[in-house]
Amino acid sequence: MSPANIIRAIAYPVTAPAVLVPLIVFWLLVSFASWGGVLGLFLMFLILPAIFRFQMIVLEARARGAEPATPDHEFFNWFGHAWTLFPVVVSLAVTWAVVATLGRFGMAWAIVVVMLASALLPASFSVLAITRSPLQSLNPVAIFRLLERTGSTLWIATAFLIVSYFLSYLAEDLP
Repeated sequence: MSPANIIRAIAYPVTAPAVLVPLIVFWLLVSFASWGGVLGLFLMFLILPAIFRFQMIVLEARARGAEPATPDHEFFNWFGHAWTLFPVVVSLAVTWAVVATLGRFGMAWAIVVVMLASALLPASFSVLAITRSPLQSLNPVAIFRLLERTGSTLWIATAFLIVSYFLSYLAEDLP
């Protein structure tokens, strides 16, 4: 994969209006929810399914080479298209694993868990977007088969996740 294609893939959310506008709206909604206290928790509870569902719709559209669907009121529904909400479960499990490892074994082991999760989550979510099967997305054989077929291109997502985690970790110390 050429460097121009890598930059184009990373810049895709900014260059595609069908993705950029919903990202801005979701960012605003999450910002309002973070300022909202107890009512913000209720708003966050409504927003999270839409964010994960939109993530999976964009991923599925990119895998099929099509434009992603524009979010509507059905994106905020907790029922229907359960496969698009499965990343919530996986993300909560990974977050729990990182926090539990941090509390029990320290920061060094928590970083190992983050690196391992960053290596496997993009492939797992890609398998989910292609097959629409939550069980298949947890199948190690399917994950490693996808990693084998995609070669070095899926590792770009892993590097992006690790860098974004590192920057969010440093964000507390940045002015």
